Amino acid sequence: TDALLDYAEKMMRFGIKTLKNGIYTFEDFLDDAGENYNKPISICTRIKIEDGVAHISFEGTSPQVPGPLNLTYQGLLTTVFYCFKSVVGRNVFANHGIYRVLKVSAPLGSIVNCTSPAPVSSRIDTAQRVVDVLLGALAQVVPEKVVAACNSSVTSVIFSGANEKTGKYFVYLETIAGGAGAYYCGDGASGVQVHMTNTSNLPVEALETEYPVLVERYGFIKDSGGPGEYRGGLGICREFRALSDSLTCSLLEGERHKFAPWGLMGGEPGRPGSFYLRKNGEDAVKLPSKISGIALKKEDLLTVCTPGAGG
Repeated sequence: TDALLDYAEKMMRFGIKTLKNGIYTFEDFLDDAGENYNKPISICTRIKIEDGVAHISFEGTSPQVPGPLNLTYQGLLTTVFYCFKSVVGRNVFANHGIYRVLKVSAPLGSIVNCTSPAPVSSRIDTAQRVVDVLLGALAQVVPEKVVAACNSSVTSVIFSGANEKTGKYFVYLETIAGGAGAYYCGDGASGVQVHMTNTSNLPVEALETEYPVLVERYGFIKDSGGPGEYRGGLGICREFRALSDSLTCSLLEGERHKFAPWGLMGGEPGRPGSFYLRKNGEDAVKLPSKISGIALKKEDLLTVCTPGAGG
């Protein structure tokens, strides 16, 4: 076991040595943390590459927030691990030896190193933005090994209510994919979960068989990927029509509605995400990216548009 740890350390150190020594910085933002914290949340990184060791600092990152986006330090470590393994250590064994050459620091009480008590249930979106800032910094030294910004959001739609067919209460949660970033020699993939998320598509027929919801539209959003020599992946539009007067809907993990997924090497940003609600007989109203407890009546139409990705 010790030999395997030492070997992973040696291989990761070799991978980091392929990066030019220097300091690389980047900043990106989460939209907000809901109605109790409706302002941008900054995530900053400073990567110092020095002879086979990477010093990664998150100094300047926003403090932890009242919404459930807070990330623990262990979650931050695994996210950094993922990025460096993807960029310079794809063949390295995934074990703790890698951490010996990754020196990670973050302010205590920040959104990427929260302290108890702090709500954390939507922390995956913060981890996704950490990936974006790390790749944004590494793009300055190895642009051919990273992708442009992805949709980077686990867009979640939650329906609940009484099922008129069974008389039982139900809760149904669905995550909807978006675009993946383009890279130096290819387009980004469309309609996929990205980075450290892997939830799968739910067939429309399965949803409609079990719950009082009709999917009226499900498809890619035209031109939602950022233009460039290679375009970013397309986001998804999924429209849900309520078939009951007793449905409640929550949209708790919308992201990249205010800050578009950036492009790489001159490519353009992807289209931001958006939520709309059309009450029966009324015009559609744009919703915030994080909202809970929406009362739906029969024939109401909820439109979910996930972000595209950078070109």
